[in-house]
Amino acid sequence: LNHVHGVAILPNDPEVGAMQGVIQPWYRRLKQLGADFHLGWKPVEITTDNDEVTGLVAVNDGSLVRTFAAPIVIADWPGWRLTDLVEERQLPRAFMDAAREAQAYGTETASWWAGLTRLPTVRKTGQAEDLSSPWERVLYGNGAIRRYRGGFFFPSAFSPKSAPPGRHLLCAEAPSRSNQPGRQWRSWAEAKQVIDTIVDYLHDYYLDLAECIEWSSYQNTDPPSIMAWYAKPFYRHPVKVDSIDGLYVASASAEGDGSWIDIEACSALMAVRLAEAERGHLRRGPATAQAGQPAEATA
Repeated sequence: LNHVHGVAILPNDPEVGAMQGVIQPWYRRLKQLGADFHLGWKPVEITTDNDEVTGLVAVNDGSLVRTFAAPIVIADWPGWRLTDLVEERQLPRAFMDAAREAQAYGTETASWWAGLTRLPTVRKTGQAEDLSSPWERVLYGNGAIRRYRGGFFFPSAFSPKSAPPGRHLLCAEAPSRSNQPGRQWRSWAEAKQVIDTIVDYLHDYYLDLAECIEWSSYQNTDPPSIMAWYAKPFYRHPVKVDSIDGLYVASASAEGDGSWIDIEACSALMAVRLAEAERGHLRRGPATAQAGQPAEATA
């Protein structure tokens, strides 16, 4: 913590809420710079020639195929899923070993979301929730040692656009406890039982929560999710894939100098810096680029 500087920037976009509020400013700026966006297309293959990136193949919901010529591909998938796009024999063994160690820390998450007509009243104080705490942990156990069960927060406290005017959004989350890859609760009933303990606690913590709820819904997220491996003390795979020129992996499973809250952003910046240093001679400016010429692509 002694090496962390600056103030965290919360997503508070004037047009959209939640995490889309983080992406939207980048989207607007990239559009101004002439970037192309191909939404609705899923990458299925990174093409190579003599261990050098040549492009990307993607499909849409109708299974139609589109190919992109590109000397640089920056993938944001977890490292262990890179084998979905590139043959494993092309990837360094040390890279895959580190990626699969990170995979073991993936966490399945059960969540409960509720739209509120107003902020509820804290039972202990008799006052309305003041949104002064960004994240409330829920612990259980007796004595000095407690176990972490999950927590809750109000996304609309950070980004008002997360809820309609005059409304609020409440979210409770509970991670699974297993360190095995894949889905970790045996059934949805088991996952729901875990998150319901937090929901029950919320109804006890707040005096009138039931009166404030306009709608509610459950969510079950496959691993990896939330802060699965962000703070785990082990070596992650590098951003650059040494065996394939022009291929970089900018995701939370990559090694970097970012903390858990910005690890993906730091990995992305590192990938861009490496691409500029190693492959910058392949760039073409807007004035010289023509249709069909290589351009950077992001998976």
